[in-house]
Amino acid sequence: ITRKAALQLVSAIRIQSFYRGSFAREAVLKLVSAIQIQSCYRGYSVRRQVELLHLSATSIQSLWRTYSAQMNYQFDVVDIIIIQSVFRRKHAYRALRQRQHELEDKCATMIQSQWRSYDCTLNYLHTMADV
Repeated sequence: ITRKAALQLVSAIRIQSFYRGSFAREAVLKLVSAIQIQSCYRGYSVRRQVELLHLSATSIQSLWRTYSAQMNYQFDVVDIIIIQSVFRRKHAYRALRQRQHELEDKCATMIQSQWRSYDCTLNYLHTMADV
């Protein structure tokens, strides 16, 4: 091999090495850029998904609180109705007992009045018979 051929061979190897290195650096740069783009998109996608999950959780919590408040209100209304019913029944029973006592007193007074009238009439008749 001549000196010129050797120099051409070394030059060709250096040119190929430079080209391969440049091509490899460019490929690595493209790969790094692709990885960065994928990373940015995945971060965006995950943040969007987390935001959607947060909104869904907030909506579920709101609906649950609404349902729970409605049920508590309905239970409170039922409890109030039961308490009113018990009070009214007790009040009506007391009023009935009072009317019964008043009626019994009135009947007893009438019986006593009739008896006294009968007793007075008999005493009068006996007194007149004795005279």
